[in-house]
Amino acid sequence: MSAEIPVDEVQRLRALREYRVLDTPAEQAFDDLVTLAAHICHAPIALVSLVDEDRQWFKARIGVEASQTSRDIAFCSHTILNRDELFVVSDAHDDQRFCSNPMVTGAQGIRFYAGAPLVNSDGHAVGALCVKDIVPRELDAAQRQALKALGRQAIALLELRRAAIERRQLDERYRLVMESVPNAIIGADREGRIVLVNAEAERLFGYLRAELVGQPVECLVPPQLRAEHARRWTHLLADPAGRTEAVCRETLALHKDGRSLPVELGLTLLETPEQTFVLESITDVAERKAVESQLRSVQLLHQAIVDNAGCAIISTDAEGVITSFNPAAERMFGHAAGDVIGAQTVEILHSVDEETDDTAASGPLRGFAALLDQRCGGGAGECEWTCVHQDGSRLPVLLSVTALHDADGPNTGYLALAIDISQRRRNEEALRAKNEELKTFAYTVSHDLKAPLRGIAGYAQELQRRHADALSERAQFCIAQIISAAKNLDRLIDDLLSYSRIVAQVPQQVEFRLDELVTRVLHDRSHALSEQGVELDLEVPPIVLNGWERGLHQVLCNLIDNALKYSRDARPPRVAVHAHLIDGACHFSVADNGIGFDMKYHDRIFGLFNRLVRANEFEGTGAGLAIVSKVLEKLGGRVRAESAPGRGATFFIDLPQCMETTA
Repeated sequence: MSAEIPVDEVQRLRALREYRVLDTPAEQAFDDLVTLAAHICHAPIALVSLVDEDRQWFKARIGVEASQTSRDIAFCSHTILNRDELFVVSDAHDDQRFCSNPMVTGAQGIRFYAGAPLVNSDGHAVGALCVKDIVPRELDAAQRQALKALGRQAIALLELRRAAIERRQLDERYRLVMESVPNAIIGADREGRIVLVNAEAERLFGYLRAELVGQPVECLVPPQLRAEHARRWTHLLADPAGRTEAVCRETLALHKDGRSLPVELGLTLLETPEQTFVLESITDVAERKAVESQLRSVQLLHQAIVDNAGCAIISTDAEGVITSFNPAAERMFGHAAGDVIGAQTVEILHSVDEETDDTAASGPLRGFAALLDQRCGGGAGECEWTCVHQDGSRLPVLLSVTALHDADGPNTGYLALAIDISQRRRNEEALRAKNEELKTFAYTVSHDLKAPLRGIAGYAQELQRRHADALSERAQFCIAQIISAAKNLDRLIDDLLSYSRIVAQVPQQVEFRLDELVTRVLHDRSHALSEQGVELDLEVPPIVLNGWERGLHQVLCNLIDNALKYSRDARPPRVAVHAHLIDGACHFSVADNGIGFDMKYHDRIFGLFNRLVRANEFEGTGAGLAIVSKVLEKLGGRVRAESAPGRGATFFIDLPQCMETTA
């Protein structure tokens, strides 16, 4: 008959698993127990039987070969049902529960069984220590007591086994923790001998673990600090209330190679049943120290820049309250930093009603408040502004305001840089006056020179037409030279006027298409192109530009005229105009197959009235490329050339698609 299932079966099986003993090799301590049980009870068979879900497994056995049997036929399955008493079967033949059991009716012929349940501290029976015989019999009182005592010893061995497993698991977890922490860990006994070293300590100090264990902990302390370290150590051991230093302290440690290491050290006193030892937690702060040193250097450099900057630098919080005010700001605005830090910038430094193109809007905010709102929303750049000096005077400044944000994005304040542009304003006014004066002068010179020049040329031409027959050959030559010189001087005056107009002219911003502009320039020169038989290579896409169209028209005219002039003797003359747009910049070129020039004269050709050829070879005054350079300067562009004698020339122009022209 099979035994009933215990009411605590789930808990019992869990307790059995915790011993991790099933299917393990034989152990002498358990073998000794069954030997004693067989001897004391005068039995041929003795077992330490552990009962799991469907079998009984023998941790130790005498008198049987099998290592396990089915739980259904196990006598021990009945033993675990009564945790407080021995389970005894005097004669299995006479017991209805076992008379048909295969172990009774079969080859083993079991007639007698006595088992002591193995009950753990929680009251769960996991098995039995039992004896068996092939004849009916009884145990006397002494044998019964002995069998119970041996059962208690068996469960004690199992508990020791579980404790050992738990200790190994704890030790392994402790080891994993010790090896995974980022700090170096050194453990030493009360005498200061090292007993524990983790991997980080090996890395930090340069020793192998075996080299440190057993050594005095002072081997890791620089000589000049050993007395202080010993004092702290002694204080920690002597103070039973203070088991750890309240705060880790920065100090120096000693590397194997003799160098000192900046570290952060914490001491903890640990007591176990086996021993008392001090745990030293050591953090390598060399990298942190290096970063702190760099940070201090950056802060000093930053402070030096702010203190010595030629512009006013002012920072505020998000509400516009001044938090810093550098010396240049003190000089510019007449306020001492201590007097304005903590005050509102608008109240002290700004004309609150002022507006510029940056701040003019239809919204509710006006003046400086609108400027801050724009910067907070991601706006950037500089604008001209009027600030108020301490004495009440108005001060024009070039103002740049940047909104400051923390890592999460919210606005934390503003940084303002202000440059006093009073002198620049005066210089600009003076320059405008000079330009007007120059313009007036140029027109005056033009009128005063051209009137007599026209008279000279006119009289010379009249002599040439009406009195040539009466003049000698030499006189005719001189008159021809006078006429030629007058024409050259007239062109020179015109070019000088053109150059002066470029310098003085205020550019007008318009939107236009480059291909249409090039087409107009070429159309105006269609007769010259046809007459010279020019082969024209045109690759200009419909690029839309925004800038000074008249200025760029002048550039194209001068470059194409140059190409036509210097390639007229080529067979056939070729002129190429190409353009393309890359990353918001327009690049175009004008190339010819004319006489070219030596690149050592590259910079010279852009100078006013500089020529590389004789006037009798090619007409001109040398002002064309100077005008090109001056116009491009006003357009924010640049010009360069590539050439070689006899191989033509290519002029490259680089322009922003949206040109910010300057007066």
